[in-house]
Amino acid sequence: MILIMAQGEQMRWRRTNGDVDQPAYKQMIPMGKYGAPIIARTQIMVTTHGYTEGMIVIGKAEASGGGYSVELIEPVGPLLQGIRSTSDSWKGRVIILLGDVVYSHSLLDYILIDNADIRFYGRSGMNHYTGKAAPELFACAFNENKYDEILDHCNWMLKRGQPTKYPPKLWALYRLCAGYEHYDYMYEKKILHNGRDYTDDIDSPEEHKRFWNILNTEAAKDDDQCWCDLRRRELFS
Repeated sequence: MILIMAQGEQMRWRRTNGDVDQPAYKQMIPMGKYGAPIIARTQIMVTTHGYTEGMIVIGKAEASGGGYSVELIEPVGPLLQGIRSTSDSWKGRVIILLGDVVYSHSLLDYILIDNADIRFYGRSGMNHYTGKAAPELFACAFNENKYDEILDHCNWMLKRGQPTKYPPKLWALYRLCAGYEHYDYMYEKKILHNGRDYTDDIDSPEEHKRFWNILNTEAAKDDDQCWCDLRRRELFS
């Protein structure tokens, strides 16, 4: 099953620059060849790439982009709390996608066909398409034999609270699954698929100004070259 996580606080996406053209939720930024909201584009891609195991958006109905959505009880807290809150619905291989990420078709295909017991998908360095320098994680996936490990790690991080150095985010879960005791910048290649394409997110109005145009251009070119029909919104409505 696929869970698209999109109910975070989005603290960096507050309208601090007075740009009324920006949507209230960053996952609703128009993107790609047909200008669909980021999260709707992801859903259409998943469906038209042949995935049939079920997909749930975790987020507010007005910010889910369509499809079947579930709203967690507020406050949802950090990402690992949201992931833990979905555990009762886990079935088979669980794929967790972040709702504000603009995925390339090739990376999404890799995520859908990968069968590793546990894998994280992101990049350890700069995005050479957009110039965004920070490393990022975009998704993770795990099989049934890893459910207890994932929940144990989420519980441990959440009990620690949110100190600045150890926030309970996807990077923290990756570090723990990789066997690192400290939140450093080592990378465990066996469980990290290090992408090399344009896939990225937009976290703030400032990043929207800097990166949206090139990210949208790359996504549109990618959409144009893919065989799937991104206009078929009825597939997820």
